[in-house]
Amino acid sequence: MDCTLTYATNYTAIAIGTNLLVNKYNFEMKHSSIIITLPYLTSVILMPILGWYVDKTGKRLNWVLICGILNIVSHVWGFLHPECDMCVTSVVPFVLYGLQLTIYNVVSWGMIPYLVPENSTGTAYGIVTSCQNIGTTLMPLVMSSIHDHTKGNKYVDIVFILFCLWSMFFKFCLYRWDVQKRNGILQGKNPAE
Repeated sequence: MDCTLTYATNYTAIAIGTNLLVNKYNFEMKHSSIIITLPYLTSVILMPILGWYVDKTGKRLNWVLICGILNIVSHVWGFLHPECDMCVTSVVPFVLYGLQLTIYNVVSWGMIPYLVPENSTGTAYGIVTSCQNIGTTLMPLVMSSIHDHTKGNKYVDIVFILFCLWSMFFKFCLYRWDVQKRNGILQGKNPAE
């Protein structure tokens, strides 16, 4: 469920980002199209570095929690940020989306082999990908409906924040489960040992 919520909140926010940047922050379409590439550019640059760092240091569940906090901060920032004319600070959530997705991709996908039996890894990846796709398929429809019925972004932002908090709950559940039932193996440098 965490995967569904994490991907859905971020990829949907990025997908509707162009309209948000044009309508709320008065960016021209060509500039907003460049800005919404920031999450992907951030991932391209940071993913190999973060992957190496996580392999060397472990603490995967700490990273998952940091990811959840960044997710909440990015959506709260967007909610609280006032309308302005092409202000640079309106771009901050897009950089945070990239940082958050980088962390989540590196850590969560890398944990799957340690969470399921070895002969079920392919099935686990398939289920997680399916859940991810459910979220990224349905969330834009939900957010568009909310936007159309409320005539603005305020309630869309609130729903994003609520979903981020819900996602954080699942992150804490995973953390607690790993510590209590598995002696915190996901925190180690090499969980397989």
